[in-house]
Parts: sequence; C-alpha cells; structure tokens
Amino acid sequence: MKALHFFSSTQVENDLNYNNLAKLKAYINKSVDNLPDDIPDLMKLLEHTIYLNKPKNVDIFPLAEKICRRAYGIRVTGCKSAKDRT
Repeated sequence: MKALHFFSSTQVENDLNYNNLAKLKAYINKSVDNLPDDIPDLMKLLEHTIYLNKPKNVDIFPLAEKICRRAYGIRVTGCKSAKDRT
C-alpha cells in the first residue's frame, strides 16, 4: 500500500523535475558562451515554476521545450503509465 501512495503523490514528479533541472542547469552552465542570450532568464523562470510544487504543473512543459530548443537540444515527456498519448 505504501508504494501505491508513493506513486499517487506528486513527490516522484517533483523529484524528477528537480533532478532534471539540475542536469539542464549543468549543461547550460557548461555551454552558456555558445547559447542565445535569453537562456539565463528562461532558466530562472523554469526554476521558479518547478519550485512552485504545483501538482500537475503543465507550465513546465512549454518552458522546458523552449529552453531545450534554444539550447540546440530536445526534450522528452512521458506520462506516468508510459502509454502513447496522441
């Protein structure tokens, strides 16, 4: 029952967001000289949005997408059940 509660809470979602924000920040910091000038401001906005800890915070998706594209990368979004959502 404990595992069921764990997966129904937003803690997993928050942990994934924090961990992946750290990875994105590391990449951005390493590459900042070769990236567009608006990236630092977008990163601050993304960090603020993530740390709001809002459940089902879909505001993260367009920000992450914009940053990744501006940083010459991609992003992948998966749902909890890992089913194809089209």
